Amino acid sequence: MIVALEPGIYFKDRWGMRLEYVVRVTGTGAEVLSKFQHEL
Repeated sequence: MIVALEPGIYFKDRWGMRLEYVVRVTGTGAEVLSKFQHEL
């Protein structure tokens, strides 16, 4: 099964940001498929 986890942060009347992690879930565990840097 493939799922998307989408945590986000929003500031009222200003801006918002959302990241999306695509994850493969199997009977033995999970693997993050999204590949991007986390540094600002």
